[in-house]
Amino acid sequence: MLCMVLGSYVQTIAQPDPVITARAHYENGNYSEALKLYLQTNESRFSGEDYVLIGNMYYNGWGATRNYSKAVGYYRKADWQFKDKYAQYYLGMMYMEGKGVDQNSKVAEAKLYDAASQGIKDAWYELGMMYFQGKAGVRVWHERAGQYFTEGAKVFHLKCMNMLDDYPDLDVRRKEVEIMVYEPDGTKCIGGVVKFEKAKNKYGAVTDHYGKARIKAKYGDKLQVSFIGCKTQSLNIGDSKSYVVRLKKN
Repeated sequence: MLCMVLGSYVQTIAQPDPVITARAHYENGNYSEALKLYLQTNESRFSGEDYVLIGNMYYNGWGATRNYSKAVGYYRKADWQFKDKYAQYYLGMMYMEGKGVDQNSKVAEAKLYDAASQGIKDAWYELGMMYFQGKAGVRVWHERAGQYFTEGAKVFHLKCMNMLDDYPDLDVRRKEVEIMVYEPDGTKCIGGVVKFEKAKNKYGAVTDHYGKARIKAKYGDKLQVSFIGCKTQSLNIGDSKSYVVRLKKN
């Protein structure tokens, strides 16, 4: 009798945890089995990660028919119950694109900001692009876009850093510096052009009748100063707020 009871006990505790098994199926690409196990399991055993994985399967059509509304439902549970950063990111993107929900820029921005604040670097980029391109019905607002790209650049998000290199005027860390430019004969250069070395847009400045140009730049920026009949000269920005450039003839 004791052996029978003990055998039943061992068999009971040896049963695999369905949540752990479902996660393993998901990681191995066995989405149908993963979803089947999840749907058979009491949700009280779920973590935020589990709700996100189920949402991913419905969003992508993995192991089930693609269903954005169901994906939103599971992402919301992960967000509301666990403040899951991935769920917040996915919800932000779905509200931005109007997938499974009505497009809503305010909710999209709020959820993406929550995700970014928890370490999802891509969210800073998506926030910046929302205002840079006017997504989800918001007006194009480069100042706001620059604030988000700058936050992303602070945590070394490559796409954010590239946007600030391509469009220097978006970087809110840049402060105005003054550049005094002289022609080769020592006279003040009027109409000289100062621009960023790698910028894709035409952001720059032109020297005034005092030979001065004012442009927003930050430590480490590389500028180019040019004028008709003169060699283009490079200028590295340091800690100073004012610089002098003396041009040379071609």
